[in-house]
Amino acid sequence: MGRQTDEQIESIIEQLLAAPPQDSEGVRDAVDEEDVESVRAGLVDRIVEGRIVEPRAATAAHLLASLGTSQHRQELVQVVQSPFADGTEARQCARLAAFATLALEHDDQEPRQLAEELGLDGDEASEMAFRVFEATLDFDEVGTGLVEVYAQALLDELPGRREPLFEELDRRRQRAGLEAGLLYRPLVEDDEYRPLWRLLIEAIESDGNPRDAAWLQSRADEVDDAELSGRMRRVAMKLRTEGLDETPSTLEGLAWMGNCDGSGDATIFVFLDRAEADAYAGINAIMALGPGRLVDGFHTRVHPAELGGFRDDVERDGLVQLADVPPEVAVGLLQSSLQGEDAVQGLDDDVELVRRRIERFPDWTEALPEVEPAESVDAEMLEILRVAPMFESWVFSVDQLREAGIEVSDLSMPPETWVREAISALSGQAEIVRQLGAMADYMAIWAHYGAESGYDRQFARLAEEVRQDFESAHLSEIMMRRTWQMVNHRESSEASELLDELGDPQLRTRLADRHVSEEEDEAIREEALDYMELSFRALEAGWEQLPERGDIDAGLIEELAGSIGRPLAELFCGRSELPPPATFEHIAGKMNAAGFDRRELEVLVPSLLTHADLLADRRGDVGFGRVR
Repeated sequence: MGRQTDEQIESIIEQLLAAPPQDSEGVRDAVDEEDVESVRAGLVDRIVEGRIVEPRAATAAHLLASLGTSQHRQELVQVVQSPFADGTEARQCARLAAFATLALEHDDQEPRQLAEELGLDGDEASEMAFRVFEATLDFDEVGTGLVEVYAQALLDELPGRREPLFEELDRRRQRAGLEAGLLYRPLVEDDEYRPLWRLLIEAIESDGNPRDAAWLQSRADEVDDAELSGRMRRVAMKLRTEGLDETPSTLEGLAWMGNCDGSGDATIFVFLDRAEADAYAGINAIMALGPGRLVDGFHTRVHPAELGGFRDDVERDGLVQLADVPPEVAVGLLQSSLQGEDAVQGLDDDVELVRRRIERFPDWTEALPEVEPAESVDAEMLEILRVAPMFESWVFSVDQLREAGIEVSDLSMPPETWVREAISALSGQAEIVRQLGAMADYMAIWAHYGAESGYDRQFARLAEEVRQDFESAHLSEIMMRRTWQMVNHRESSEASELLDELGDPQLRTRLADRHVSEEEDEAIREEALDYMELSFRALEAGWEQLPERGDIDAGLIEELAGSIGRPLAELFCGRSELPPPATFEHIAGKMNAAGFDRRELEVLVPSLLTHADLLADRRGDVGFGRVR
């Protein structure tokens, strides 16, 4: 791929700073190899010029350390060693970002030692090192990794020096809004840190989280030191006892719940006030309403000024509408999602920290409102379900139909007959019945807080209908009729014509020369080329819907087809490690970096994904039906 313009590099950096991956591997995957040096240099320039401000200092350091400082290390050293001549916040943030980058890049070295090597005096070295720890706790591998670094440094200190240093470390942990058990449990499970166990257990006790009680009791049974084991048991008993009275009436902050989509997934945002910090502790979690588990999630720091723009972006296309809910209701919804039978088995490792944050709260499931079902579903509600953009995705997947024995490709029978027979077949699928009921229940709560009066009772009635008689339920019928339309029109003449054009040997040769390694497995090579060629054709067709663009730039879309075709192939062939939202964001980011604005993306991306799903059907790949 040709070199990106300066404007495109700036756009990439802005996207990374706004939504940074949570680990180093994610950062490296988000930046094309040929762009690494440009992005690296751009980040360094922002730090050196004082254009990095909180909370982006830690974010910039995380990104830059993940990419490596390379030949820019000395520039960062000079920023750290610069005196506070003007004492401005920008200068302080620049020094923090520079020092944090160097500390994270050399994560085997205790930050205070590095600070002293760079010429900082003792007090400033400690302050800078602890600020790095505090600032980077929001990044999973960074925060937890630095805990072990500090723990090792504490072991190297004389016993009399350990306690004050640990107290400072723990104050930073508290200011960052993280539970003691989350960071310290692994240390108490490792004999190497036994000299620190007393301090760590005291911090866990002081944190007062009753959910640490069961773990402490279990750990006490494994420890061979009678005094220490007894201490653990007493703390466990204390946490259980105090936990009985720990029922705060409210949580300080705000929360949003988004409407759920047709696959039964819903996103909850929780923003809680952080002590001593001008920011919220944010949790973003995606629940699978049918199975009752978390699908994805992350935690971050969010400044209040950022929330308005963030919400606007989420709601921009009308497919998602956020309802303002009390934080305790949002937490209660998340907790209820973790009470399903397969909650633990279905939880991916990368959302473990989010799950533990949710479990830390007292039980808020009783805060969920009880919505009384309406006596019947009115015509207005049914029309909303049929035409509102947020319900466009409320269809049954092709895979669900096939698993129930429904012949998708045979559409010779009348629509009414097909719909009735398909509903009857799905009525015997317990998971589908449970999912639809859970979706309508969730929407009843969503409407209770976010829609006009009465819609909550309408959704509650829809949920009751599904569970009482799936075959005659309004929701089953509306979704199946929309599904028939989707299946019946999947291969319109226009879409079919575009797919029939695939197989151009000259185009595939050019794509292969630019984007495919000859060492790749032949099957993977061919599937990648299929989706790259599809991407080229879909973008070529979409270009004609952009009148301001003029003549088609075949070179541009040929380059772009290579960078977005491969992640599409990995997603639709079931080999992607990323959930669909992350893949779609990556694709949109690539197209935006190539010069397409938001309005153009709204034209191109949906068509691209629809054609990719059609190609998956033709190839026999998993398509949208089985990817999350």
